[in-house]
Amino acid sequence: MPDRSRLDIADIAAAESARNESDFTIPAEVMDAMLTGKAPVAAWREYRGMTLAALSVKAGLNRSHLSRIAKGRTKPQPATIARLAAALAVPEWAMTIDQ
Repeated sequence: MPDRSRLDIADIAAAESARNESDFTIPAEVMDAMLTGKAPVAAWREYRGMTLAALSVKAGLNRSHLSRIAKGRTKPQPATIARLAAALAVPEWAMTIDQ
């Protein structure tokens, strides 16, 4: 029978990530922006003080594609959501609130 008393690094990282996501709160400025119709990516980008160009570089996305997402003209794919969430330091679910 395997020794279940030892956790490996992946288990510890997964637990830490889950705890951080459950403790995550959305600032009022971001929520207000989304309630007035801004796409989550635009609300978070502005809150973080990033330009569209800076976010496109950090997330590794084409700027025009990111612009369409930020304007709510196109729905991002799950992989794109993951990249944007990482670049904006938010959980993925925070990028999909209005969807």
